[in-house]
Amino acid sequence: MSTSVPTANVRELDALIAAQGLHIRFKEEGYAAWWHAVASWFVIAMLWTFRLLSCGTFIKRYSDFTTVLGDSIYIGSPRAEFDPRKPSTHATLRHELIHAYQRAKHGAVVFSLLYLFCAPAVFTWRHKFEKQAYLQQLIVEFETYGDISAATIEWAASQFWSPAYLWMKPFKAQIREAFTTHAQAIKEGDIKGLWPYKPEALR
Repeated sequence: MSTSVPTANVRELDALIAAQGLHIRFKEEGYAAWWHAVASWFVIAMLWTFRLLSCGTFIKRYSDFTTVLGDSIYIGSPRAEFDPRKPSTHATLRHELIHAYQRAKHGAVVFSLLYLFCAPAVFTWRHKFEKQAYLQQLIVEFETYGDISAATIEWAASQFWSPAYLWMKPFKAQIREAFTTHAQAIKEGDIKGLWPYKPEALR
């Protein structure tokens, strides 16, 4: 089986990203400028807060992030390394598109409040939003290879009890079981595409 995402899928994703009014930007095309000029105060505060709360185990840097903000998906790698036919890259773009849909559904202010500013971390909506987004990794793997590996399920689940998101759902057995159940639903065809969103309803 091919290890590349079908060209038709890449083109469809490009069209969906464009339909949401989003642009992809890379390090050499404004990524660093965004972090340092537009939101440096916020990002620096968040990074140091995460580092302090994680007792130094959160070690991400500015350039480690891929995120969606405003009308752009910011990719933490140079354009030369970007290949949307690569399953992991394709899944990352779909992950960020899910966040764009979440923002469109709830509104930017409400989405931001639900995602960022509720405490303690384990009771935020962050884990609900991220679970929808991380499921794209499983869906793309199934679309590409016809199966979902146990390692991928474990990797996706592990994001929820890691300092990367300040332990947004640190109940390992619970989140692992949830992703295992969702993986089975993907294999049975009950979860597919950009689940649970209908792109045409969010433009």
